[in-house]
Amino acid sequence: MRQAFAYAVDRDALAQGLFGGAVSPLDSWLPPDHWAYAGEGTLPAYPFDPGRAAALLEEAGWSDLDGDGTREYSGAGGTYACQRGEWTIEPGTLLAPMLVIPAGDPLREQIALQMQASLAQVGVNLQVQPLDPALMFAASGPIVRREFDLALFAALTRPDPGGIEQWVGADVFRHPLERTVVHRWDLEARWLTSEQLVERLALNNVPGPENDYQGQNYSGWCNEAADVAIVEAALSFDLQERAAFYAQQQAIFAQELPVLPLFPRPRLAASAPYVCGVRPGPYDPLTWNIATWSFDESGTCGG
Repeated sequence: MRQAFAYAVDRDALAQGLFGGAVSPLDSWLPPDHWAYAGEGTLPAYPFDPGRAAALLEEAGWSDLDGDGTREYSGAGGTYACQRGEWTIEPGTLLAPMLVIPAGDPLREQIALQMQASLAQVGVNLQVQPLDPALMFAASGPIVRREFDLALFAALTRPDPGGIEQWVGADVFRHPLERTVVHRWDLEARWLTSEQLVERLALNNVPGPENDYQGQNYSGWCNEAADVAIVEAALSFDLQERAAFYAQQQAIFAQELPVLPLFPRPRLAASAPYVCGVRPGPYDPLTWNIATWSFDESGTCGG
């Protein structure tokens, strides 16, 4: 389903129309110029391909049974990853997901309308619901409480990519004997009776009542191999080793697509000519090197 949506949304047209081609669609949650990026050509691409999208929707059990242009479900259920039980969808359920966006944001409104038009070509009747940002992102709002079908919002990239809060979907521990990174179900019950017997490396970051809605894994994604890879990346002190683990996680991410990255948003910065030392960086705030800024009343900054 998520791959179908990726093929159905014309992200090239979005980037071209909104930013004149200044940016390109992303194939990972990290941009291509980041040190931890998996590497050009190593991740699956999802070019605009409505035919491929339609075929994947059929494969997933969503068909236009009555020929009215909107698909409905006629498939079977399945099993969630990470031992989370089974899922079902009521037969006849219409493929009309709701996309929530922050109200009063012209850019996101344009993106939502273009997504709506693209998805309509493959029988997806996308609904768009603008919400007050204060409500949308509130602790009791639909994002944190995971009460949404689709959501459109931005994410920050840092020099150290982190990722545990965004992507870890189950509690991760260090095995007390083998010293490997494992999940709770890989441990014997006797080791879980006391926190002193086993080292917890990462918490489940899917917001829910069991963790008081903490964490930013809003898509609810849990993949055992991806969990381990990103925790290993965070634990290592060797940059090349960290990059390799991040590449492993991104390969799984790009296959399962818990989030569909659209494109990086251009950042603009301006300063007065007498403010010297301003050096915009791609990931940190503009003030990352403010300790080296100085003032030159001549406006030449020593030039």
